[in-house]
Amino acid sequence: MALFRWRGDGAGNKFDFDDGRNWHDETGTPYAAARYPGSIALTYDDVIFDEALGAAADDPAGYDAVTAGDTMLRSFIVAPAYGKGTSAVNGDIGTNIGAPIDIEIAHDTDPKTEDSEVIIEGDNCGDIFLCGGGVDGLLRVTVRNLKSSSTLYLDEKIGILRILKGPTTLDAAAIVATEFTIGYVTSQPTDAVVIIPAGTTLPATINCYGGRTTCSIGLTTLNMQGGKWTQNAGNAANIRLGGNSPKFEWLNGDIAYAEVYAGILDGNQPSAVGREIGVFKVYPDGKIDLSDDLQNNTIAVGGYIQNFGGTIAFGHGQKVLLIP
Repeated sequence: MALFRWRGDGAGNKFDFDDGRNWHDETGTPYAAARYPGSIALTYDDVIFDEALGAAADDPAGYDAVTAGDTMLRSFIVAPAYGKGTSAVNGDIGTNIGAPIDIEIAHDTDPKTEDSEVIIEGDNCGDIFLCGGGVDGLLRVTVRNLKSSSTLYLDEKIGILRILKGPTTLDAAAIVATEFTIGYVTSQPTDAVVIIPAGTTLPATINCYGGRTTCSIGLTTLNMQGGKWTQNAGNAANIRLGGNSPKFEWLNGDIAYAEVYAGILDGNQPSAVGREIGVFKVYPDGKIDLSDDLQNNTIAVGGYIQNFGGTIAFGHGQKVLLIP
Protein backbone atom coordinates (compact mmCIF):
# COMPACT_ATOMS: atom_id res chain seq x y z
CA MET A 1 0.00 0.00 0.00
CA ALA A 2 1.04 3.62 -0.40
CA LEU A 3 0.03 6.89 1.22
CA PHE A 4 -1.41 9.63 -1.02
CA ARG A 5 -1.70 13.18 0.32
CA TRP A 6 -3.67 15.58 -1.87
CA ARG A 7 -1.85 18.79 -2.89
CA GLY A 8 -3.59 19.71 -6.16
CA ASP A 9 -0.53 21.49 -7.49
CA GLY A 10 0.83 19.10 -10.13
CA ALA A 11 2.14 19.95 -13.58
CA GLY A 12 -1.00 18.73 -15.36
CA ASN A 13 -4.64 19.54 -14.59
CA LYS A 14 -4.52 20.42 -10.92
CA PHE A 15 -8.03 19.10 -10.29
CA ASP A 16 -7.39 15.60 -11.69
CA PHE A 17 -7.81 12.92 -9.04
CA ASP A 18 -6.10 10.43 -11.37
CA ASP A 19 -2.89 12.39 -11.91
CA GLY A 20 -0.23 11.36 -9.45
CA ARG A 21 1.50 14.71 -9.76
CA ASN A 22 -1.32 16.19 -7.68
CA TRP A 23 -0.48 13.78 -4.83
CA HIS A 24 2.51 13.62 -2.48
CA ASP A 25 3.86 10.63 -0.60
CA GLU A 26 4.74 10.63 3.10
CA THR A 27 8.04 12.38 2.41
CA GLY A 28 6.41 15.22 0.46
CA THR A 29 7.53 13.93 -2.96
CA PRO A 30 5.01 14.07 -5.84
CA TYR A 31 4.12 10.82 -7.56
CA ALA A 32 4.51 10.18 -11.27
CA ALA A 33 1.49 11.10 -13.36
CA ALA A 34 0.39 7.48 -13.81
CA ARG A 35 0.69 6.56 -10.12
CA TYR A 36 -2.42 7.78 -8.33
CA PRO A 37 -4.67 6.20 -5.66
CA GLY A 38 -5.81 2.75 -6.75
CA SER A 39 -3.70 2.66 -9.91
CA ILE A 40 -1.92 -0.58 -8.96
CA ALA A 41 -4.01 -3.67 -8.29
CA LEU A 42 -4.16 -5.08 -4.75
CA THR A 43 -2.05 -2.36 -3.15
CA TYR A 44 -4.93 -0.92 -1.08
CA ASP A 45 -3.71 2.68 -1.04
CA ASP A 46 -4.45 5.17 1.74
CA VAL A 47 -5.81 8.61 0.77
CA ILE A 48 -5.71 11.64 3.04
CA PHE A 49 -6.62 15.29 2.58
CA ASP A 50 -4.47 16.82 5.30
CA GLU A 51 -3.37 20.29 4.21
CA ALA A 52 -5.02 23.57 3.23
CA LEU A 53 -4.83 24.25 -0.49
CA GLY A 54 -2.03 26.56 -1.54
CA ALA A 55 -2.37 29.54 -3.87
CA ALA A 56 -1.65 27.49 -7.00
CA ALA A 57 -3.62 24.42 -5.94
CA ASP A 58 -7.03 23.04 -6.85
CA ASP A 59 -9.50 20.71 -5.20
CA PRO A 60 -10.23 17.33 -6.85
CA ALA A 61 -13.04 17.15 -9.37
CA GLY A 62 -15.22 14.07 -9.70
CA TYR A 63 -13.58 10.79 -10.59
CA ASP A 64 -15.02 7.33 -11.28
CA ALA A 65 -12.34 4.89 -10.16
CA VAL A 66 -14.64 1.90 -10.60
CA THR A 67 -15.41 2.59 -14.26
CA ALA A 68 -11.71 3.28 -14.86
CA GLY A 69 -10.89 -0.22 -13.64
CA ASP A 70 -8.75 0.96 -10.72
CA THR A 71 -8.49 -1.17 -7.63
CA MET A 72 -9.90 -0.69 -4.14
CA LEU A 73 -8.52 1.77 -1.60
CA ARG A 74 -7.82 0.96 2.05
CA SER A 75 -8.84 4.32 3.50
CA PHE A 76 -10.13 7.76 2.55
CA ILE A 77 -9.64 10.43 5.22
CA VAL A 78 -10.49 14.13 5.28
CA ALA A 79 -8.45 15.75 8.06
CA PRO A 80 -9.23 19.04 9.87
CA ALA A 81 -6.54 21.07 8.05
CA TYR A 82 -7.90 20.46 4.56
CA GLY A 83 -9.74 23.38 2.99
CA LYS A 84 -9.50 26.46 0.87
CA GLY A 85 -6.36 27.96 2.41
CA THR A 86 -4.81 30.54 0.06
CA SER A 87 -6.36 28.93 -3.02
CA ALA A 88 -9.17 30.58 -4.96
CA VAL A 89 -11.17 27.33 -5.02
CA ASN A 90 -13.62 26.31 -2.31
CA GLY A 91 -12.02 23.19 -0.86
CA ASP A 92 -14.65 20.76 -2.14
CA ILE A 93 -13.96 17.07 -2.77
CA GLY A 94 -15.78 16.05 -5.93
CA THR A 95 -17.89 18.28 -8.17
CA ASN A 96 -21.52 17.36 -7.40
CA ILE A 97 -23.52 14.22 -6.70
CA GLY A 98 -23.49 13.49 -10.44
CA ALA A 99 -19.70 13.76 -10.54
CA PRO A 100 -18.51 12.47 -7.14
CA ILE A 101 -15.34 10.70 -6.12
CA ASP A 102 -16.58 7.21 -7.00
CA ILE A 103 -14.41 4.69 -5.16
CA GLU A 104 -14.48 1.30 -3.49
CA ILE A 105 -13.08 0.77 0.00
CA ALA A 106 -11.52 -2.64 0.56
CA HIS A 107 -13.31 -5.46 2.35
CA ASP A 108 -12.49 -7.06 5.71
CA THR A 109 -11.39 -10.48 4.46
CA ASP A 110 -7.73 -9.51 3.98
CA PRO A 111 -5.70 -8.72 7.15
CA LYS A 112 -4.07 -5.84 5.31
CA THR A 113 -7.41 -4.12 4.89
CA GLU A 114 -9.22 -4.92 8.12
CA ASP A 115 -9.22 -1.27 9.21
CA SER A 116 -10.59 0.01 5.92
CA GLU A 117 -12.80 3.07 6.30
CA VAL A 118 -13.81 6.58 5.31
CA ILE A 119 -13.32 9.20 8.03
CA ILE A 120 -14.55 12.78 7.70
CA GLU A 121 -12.96 15.40 9.97
CA GLY A 122 -13.81 18.29 7.67
CA ASP A 123 -13.48 21.24 10.03
CA ASN A 124 -12.47 23.56 7.17
CA CYS A 125 -13.38 21.85 3.91
CA GLY A 126 -16.21 22.56 1.50
CA ASP A 127 -18.79 20.06 0.26
CA ILE A 128 -17.81 16.42 -0.15
CA PHE A 129 -19.33 14.15 -2.79
CA LEU A 130 -18.60 10.43 -2.36
CA CYS A 131 -20.00 7.39 -4.13
CA GLY A 132 -19.49 3.77 -3.12
CA GLY A 133 -18.87 1.76 -6.26
CA GLY A 134 -17.84 -1.79 -7.08
CA VAL A 135 -18.90 -4.79 -5.01
CA ASP A 136 -18.23 -3.45 -1.52
CA GLY A 137 -18.78 0.29 -1.94
CA LEU A 138 -17.76 2.39 1.05
CA LEU A 139 -17.23 -0.25 3.71
CA ARG A 140 -17.35 2.08 6.75
CA VAL A 141 -18.10 5.81 6.82
CA THR A 142 -17.72 7.87 10.00
CA VAL A 143 -18.55 11.58 9.99
CA ARG A 144 -16.73 12.86 13.06
CA ASN A 145 -16.95 16.52 12.17
CA LEU A 146 -18.00 18.65 9.21
CA LYS A 147 -18.55 22.36 9.44
CA SER A 148 -22.18 23.43 9.40
CA SER A 149 -21.92 25.36 6.12
CA SER A 150 -20.72 22.28 4.22
CA THR A 151 -22.46 19.01 3.35
CA LEU A 152 -21.35 15.44 2.82
CA TYR A 153 -23.31 13.86 -0.02
CA LEU A 154 -23.32 10.05 -0.18
CA ASP A 155 -24.48 7.85 -3.03
CA GLU A 156 -24.75 4.13 -3.81
CA LYS A 157 -23.25 1.47 -1.50
CA ILE A 158 -22.37 2.12 2.15
CA GLY A 159 -21.83 -0.68 4.64
CA ILE A 160 -21.71 1.04 8.03
CA LEU A 161 -22.68 4.72 8.33
CA ARG A 162 -22.07 6.65 11.55
CA ILE A 163 -22.85 10.37 11.59
CA LEU A 164 -21.69 12.22 14.70
CA LYS A 165 -21.37 15.85 13.64
CA GLY A 166 -22.08 17.74 10.43
CA PRO A 167 -24.65 17.93 7.62
CA THR A 168 -25.03 14.71 5.63
CA THR A 169 -27.39 14.08 2.73
CA LEU A 170 -28.06 10.65 1.25
CA ASP A 171 -28.84 10.45 -2.44
CA ALA A 172 -32.04 8.71 -3.52
CA ALA A 173 -29.91 5.83 -4.85
CA ALA A 174 -27.91 5.40 -1.63
CA ILE A 175 -27.90 1.98 0.05
CA VAL A 176 -26.94 1.70 3.73
CA ALA A 177 -26.56 -2.03 4.17
CA THR A 178 -25.51 -2.98 7.68
CA GLU A 179 -25.56 -0.19 10.27
CA PHE A 180 -26.90 3.36 10.42
CA THR A 181 -26.16 5.34 13.58
CA ILE A 182 -26.78 9.04 14.18
CA GLY A 183 -25.06 10.47 17.24
CA TYR A 184 -23.38 13.61 18.49
CA VAL A 185 -20.06 14.95 19.81
CA THR A 186 -20.86 17.98 21.97
CA SER A 187 -24.44 19.09 21.23
CA GLN A 188 -26.98 16.30 21.25
CA PRO A 189 -29.77 18.34 19.59
CA THR A 190 -27.79 19.99 16.78
CA ASP A 191 -24.47 18.28 15.95
CA ALA A 192 -25.77 15.99 13.22
CA VAL A 193 -28.08 17.15 10.42
CA VAL A 194 -29.24 14.29 8.21
CA ILE A 195 -31.44 14.20 5.09
CA ILE A 196 -32.86 10.85 3.93
CA PRO A 197 -34.85 11.20 0.68
CA ALA A 198 -37.38 8.86 -0.91
CA GLY A 199 -35.68 5.99 -2.71
CA THR A 200 -32.92 5.47 -0.15
CA THR A 201 -32.40 1.91 1.07
CA LEU A 202 -31.96 1.67 4.84
CA PRO A 203 -30.97 -1.19 7.14
CA ALA A 204 -33.58 -2.97 9.26
CA THR A 205 -32.58 -1.05 12.42
CA ILE A 206 -31.54 2.60 12.79
CA ASN A 207 -30.16 3.97 16.06
CA CYS A 208 -30.55 7.70 16.68
CA TYR A 209 -28.88 9.33 19.70
CA GLY A 210 -29.11 12.97 18.66
CA GLY A 211 -29.17 15.46 15.81
CA ARG A 212 -31.91 16.51 13.44
CA THR A 213 -33.02 14.02 10.82
CA THR A 214 -35.54 14.48 8.03
CA CYS A 215 -36.73 11.21 6.51
CA SER A 216 -38.96 10.59 3.49
CA ILE A 217 -38.75 6.78 3.34
CA GLY A 218 -40.36 3.98 5.34
CA LEU A 219 -38.71 2.52 8.45
CA THR A 220 -38.51 -0.98 9.84
CA THR A 221 -37.16 -0.23 13.32
CA LEU A 222 -36.07 3.13 14.72
CA ASN A 223 -34.53 3.31 18.19
CA MET A 224 -34.28 6.92 19.43
CA GLN A 225 -32.37 7.99 22.53
CA GLY A 226 -32.21 11.69 21.68
CA GLY A 227 -32.52 14.25 18.91
CA LYS A 228 -35.38 15.09 16.58
CA TRP A 229 -36.60 12.86 13.76
CA THR A 230 -39.08 14.28 11.23
CA GLN A 231 -40.93 11.60 9.27
CA ASN A 232 -42.21 13.26 6.10
CA ALA A 233 -43.30 10.12 4.26
CA GLY A 234 -43.28 6.36 4.57
CA ASN A 235 -44.71 3.92 7.08
CA ALA A 236 -42.89 2.76 10.20
CA ALA A 237 -43.13 -0.76 11.58
CA ASN A 238 -41.48 -0.18 14.98
CA ILE A 239 -40.64 3.04 16.83
CA ARG A 240 -39.02 3.11 20.27
CA LEU A 241 -38.32 6.35 22.12
CA GLY A 242 -36.31 6.51 25.34
CA GLY A 243 -33.23 8.10 26.88
CA ASN A 244 -32.81 11.87 26.75
CA SER A 245 -36.15 13.27 25.54
CA PRO A 246 -36.13 12.41 21.83
CA LYS A 247 -38.82 13.80 19.55
CA PHE A 248 -40.36 11.83 16.69
CA GLU A 249 -42.26 14.33 14.54
CA TRP A 250 -44.90 12.21 12.83
CA LEU A 251 -46.01 14.11 9.72
CA ASN A 252 -47.00 11.28 7.43
CA GLY A 253 -47.31 7.51 7.09
CA ASP A 254 -48.67 4.86 9.44
CA ILE A 255 -47.00 3.43 12.55
CA ALA A 256 -47.64 -0.22 13.34
CA TYR A 257 -46.02 -0.34 16.78
CA ALA A 258 -44.57 2.33 19.08
CA GLU A 259 -43.19 2.41 22.61
CA VAL A 260 -42.57 5.81 24.20
CA TYR A 261 -40.49 5.52 27.38
CA ALA A 262 -39.24 9.12 27.23
CA GLY A 263 -39.65 12.06 24.88
CA ILE A 264 -42.57 12.65 22.57
CA LEU A 265 -44.19 10.96 19.63
CA ASP A 266 -45.67 14.09 18.09
CA GLY A 267 -48.62 13.63 15.75
CA ASN A 268 -50.28 17.01 16.28
CA GLN A 269 -49.43 18.50 12.90
CA PRO A 270 -52.36 18.27 10.46
CA SER A 271 -52.01 15.52 7.87
CA ALA A 272 -54.26 15.66 4.82
CA VAL A 273 -53.94 11.94 4.12
CA GLY A 274 -54.35 10.71 7.69
CA ARG A 275 -52.15 8.54 9.88
CA GLU A 276 -53.04 5.14 11.24
CA ILE A 277 -52.07 3.81 14.67
CA GLY A 278 -51.42 0.15 15.33
CA VAL A 279 -50.32 -0.48 18.92
CA PHE A 280 -48.99 2.49 20.95
CA LYS A 281 -47.61 2.21 24.48
CA VAL A 282 -46.58 5.18 26.61
CA TYR A 283 -44.68 5.15 29.91
CA PRO A 284 -44.26 7.75 32.72
CA ASP A 285 -41.58 9.92 31.04
CA GLY A 286 -43.19 9.72 27.62
CA LYS A 287 -45.87 11.61 25.73
CA ILE A 288 -47.98 10.83 22.69
CA ASP A 289 -49.60 13.86 21.09
CA LEU A 290 -52.48 13.06 18.74
CA SER A 291 -54.15 16.48 18.91
CA ASP A 292 -54.33 16.96 15.14
CA ASP A 293 -57.07 19.52 14.51
CA LEU A 294 -58.07 17.66 11.34
CA GLN A 295 -58.59 14.54 13.49
CA ASN A 296 -56.77 12.41 10.94
CA ASN A 297 -55.12 10.10 13.46
CA THR A 298 -57.06 6.84 13.52
CA ILE A 299 -56.58 3.48 15.21
CA ALA A 300 -56.29 0.45 12.93
CA VAL A 301 -58.60 -2.51 13.32
CA GLY A 302 -57.20 -4.50 16.22
CA GLY A 303 -55.03 -1.58 17.31
CA TYR A 304 -55.03 0.10 20.72
CA ILE A 305 -53.22 2.59 22.95
CA GLN A 306 -51.90 1.59 26.38
CA ASN A 307 -50.99 4.20 28.97
CA PHE A 308 -48.63 3.06 31.74
CA GLY A 309 -48.45 6.46 33.40
CA GLY A 310 -47.42 8.68 30.54
CA THR A 311 -49.24 11.55 28.80
CA ILE A 312 -51.61 11.30 25.85
CA ALA A 313 -53.08 14.36 24.13
CA PHE A 314 -56.11 13.94 21.85
CA GLY A 315 -57.83 16.21 19.37
CA HIS A 316 -61.08 18.06 19.98
CA GLY A 317 -63.91 15.70 20.80
CA GLN A 318 -61.63 12.67 21.03
CA LYS A 319 -61.01 10.58 24.12
CA VAL A 320 -59.76 7.21 25.22
CA LEU A 321 -62.12 4.55 26.48
CA LEU A 322 -60.81 2.18 29.12
CA ILE A 323 -60.85 -1.50 28.26
CA PRO A 324 -63.37 -3.12 30.60
